[in-house]
Amino acid sequence: MYLAKRVVVLTAVAALFGALGPASSSESGSERGEDELTLRQIWQARYLAAEAVDLTEAGDAGAAIAVALAAMPQANPGGWPDITAIPEVPRALYGALLARREIAVLRGHEDSVTSATYAPDGTRIVTTSRDGTARLWDAMSGTEIAVLRGHDGPIADARFSPDGTSVVAVGSDGTALVWEAMSGAAMDALPGIEGEMDGAVFFPDGTRLLTIAEHHTARVHDVTTGEEIVTLRGHSDHIVSAEFSPDGTRILTSALDRTARVWDAASGREVVRLESQMGLAPYALFSPDGTRIGATFISPHVLGDGNEMAQIWDAVSGETIAILEGHHSSVTYLAFSPDGARVVTASSDNTSRIWDAENGRLLAVLSGHERSVRSATFSPDGTQVLTASRDGTARLWEASTGEAIATLRGHDGPVGSASFSPDGLRVVTHSADHTARIWEAVDGAEIFSLSLSDRYFAYCAALSPDGSRVVSGFGDGVAVVWDRASGRVVAELRGHDDDIVSVAFSPDADRIATGSRDGTAQTWDVQTGDEIATLRGHEGTVMSVEFSPDGTQVLTVSWDQTARIWEATTGAQIAVLQDRGARRGWGATFTPDGTRVVASSMSLGGETGTKTRIWDLASGAPLQAFDGYTAHLSPDGASIVTDYDEAIRIWDVASGEEITALRDFDEGDYPMSAVFSPDGNRVVTATWDASKTQIWDAATGAEIVALPVDTYNLNIALFSPDGRHVLTANWVGTAQLWDAATGAEIAAVRPEAIGVIDVIDDNGFATFSADGRWVLSMSPYNAPRVWPHYRTMDELYERAREIVDHLQPLSDAEACTYYLQVEGCGI
Repeated sequence: MYLAKRVVVLTAVAALFGALGPASSSESGSERGEDELTLRQIWQARYLAAEAVDLTEAGDAGAAIAVALAAMPQANPGGWPDITAIPEVPRALYGALLARREIAVLRGHEDSVTSATYAPDGTRIVTTSRDGTARLWDAMSGTEIAVLRGHDGPIADARFSPDGTSVVAVGSDGTALVWEAMSGAAMDALPGIEGEMDGAVFFPDGTRLLTIAEHHTARVHDVTTGEEIVTLRGHSDHIVSAEFSPDGTRILTSALDRTARVWDAASGREVVRLESQMGLAPYALFSPDGTRIGATFISPHVLGDGNEMAQIWDAVSGETIAILEGHHSSVTYLAFSPDGARVVTASSDNTSRIWDAENGRLLAVLSGHERSVRSATFSPDGTQVLTASRDGTARLWEASTGEAIATLRGHDGPVGSASFSPDGLRVVTHSADHTARIWEAVDGAEIFSLSLSDRYFAYCAALSPDGSRVVSGFGDGVAVVWDRASGRVVAELRGHDDDIVSVAFSPDADRIATGSRDGTAQTWDVQTGDEIATLRGHEGTVMSVEFSPDGTQVLTVSWDQTARIWEATTGAQIAVLQDRGARRGWGATFTPDGTRVVASSMSLGGETGTKTRIWDLASGAPLQAFDGYTAHLSPDGASIVTDYDEAIRIWDVASGEEITALRDFDEGDYPMSAVFSPDGNRVVTATWDASKTQIWDAATGAEIVALPVDTYNLNIALFSPDGRHVLTANWVGTAQLWDAATGAEIAAVRPEAIGVIDVIDDNGFATFSADGRWVLSMSPYNAPRVWPHYRTMDELYERAREIVDHLQPLSDAEACTYYLQVEGCGI
């Protein structure tokens, strides 16, 4: 594995940076030598970090992790200087981890995996193996559902029925077995079939099954009885592929006799014969509309003649439409785009190519694999191409340009094929290394992007304390709860009549509170999705909901000038905190001991601006009032920080007197957030102008560090639960993680897309889970995204090492390219 080689990196890279000069032999030679060594090491680490960033941007996160990992101090104890001198390294490693796409490894087979296929609804995967078993897996989590046994020998392929209720697998023992797809229970074997079977596929209506066997025939069977209905005879050599036309009226077979044939599915009569002298025809298929046929060819010679081809015919007349010329070795696979306008081919010449299906014009060459390409296919929307290769990787490409998007590196053997999930969001690959793997097709697997489906506008989101659940409120009045690990919807909370604009978990994560523009709040059971209570009484939008520290009460704030406290299980109103001079409530929170509430509201009458008040819950009376849009109480409750107009101030809670003004900001540069650190010694502030995100000493008001935020219009800045890091988020959902001591950026997660800008409703948001292990970030235009928070450099290193230990090692050429080994590199 690659990690075994990392110890040589210092020697190798030192050669690269030898121009820095040897250690001096003057009086201060020792000191100068140490300084130059440190400088050289810093440059070496920065070089590796830069290479890792380039690899990440090129889509090869696996190689990027390996390269960045070599520059971490833990990789060479005593070899690297303090990591604070080279912040580029952890940033590069964190970025590579977040860009990694592997979701799950499907382990259990004891021999090569020969196929991996998604169910029509994308919820399950079936794999087959030379070990004689097929296996069902949960497609989201990778959990094994069932082992399908019964074959006496290797299994070549398995397919789901069109409705996803059944699975058929064919084996070298000459049988086709059918299983129930949910439980894995055996159903029926199809009798009367002799010889080694090579494949089986369901009719589009699921009532019949087409099988191919090695003795040159294909047969159609009744799925229920196994009765043979039609036999297709005519090929003079092995049939290697067979499929139905999209409408189910015809059957297409291809064989090693250099022909592809079209048959009438009802009678078995040969309709069209497609012949070629170019080579053996191992694979043929219909276009999506059934009007054309594409076929690949394998040269009968060991080496091609430098001009290997694929061909497209008219499916009715058999006339040639286009010949796809240009590959330099056998063409092994072909697939049409979903609209039928393009064709992608895979070849033993290590490339895949995209062609115009009407005229055969070459559109793009996909180069990058180091060995033959076994399969190539379009994504369901036609925007991407997925290839699988004997070099142990699969790759994603931009279909319009042929540019590389990502390298899916992880298998330890050749990848037999790769396919998209029905929704195009994930990929499954299978390999001779005894595994199949699930990958993220559109984003990093470390980032859990929760599907919005067809829902309208996301207003708010919250993480459960342990980060295992996410709830988000939508513009259709529904709140959706997801399981973070699998991405599956746990519950849909339906009951509000208008937009849900605030959500919160209870401390034990068993309940959720929601607030809506319909003027109500509701509490819900997380496990069942059932409503517990409706909190009625507000006469305006409920802008904020929060459980008390013990979970027995709910605090709501509304634009009706009140904050209210409710019994969480019955919905009974306990208290009304009313600021009669207020125009609308802005936000409120319980103090850590649950005895007081801090609430902010915009004012009316003779007062201008906003007020933050502290209320005593026992008496319901206000204790203090401070100028401020929002406020945050120190952990000990003795101080409060508020932001107001162009100033952020810290106040003494007992006396109401100002302790210090952190800064008077420029006109128009409004403060947006001010939050104490967990120990109360620091305050982090964010302003509309993101260049003024700062950490302050809470006692003196002195600036400690400024964060070089490169986004605009910040909404929030807050400390991690351990105080080591700061999280910022802007109005369109870009979240950035910073080292609170140095101000160095550690990681950034940017929105997948930005919709039409609406200043009123754009409300990017980010927060930590209570245990600090996860970050939630979102914007109204994107689903909530949950990503890991590596709290220390050791956590970051250990996670990277865990991944690299299971990755296919970098090739010797790659290791030499990045100066990660010396032997055989010529340096």
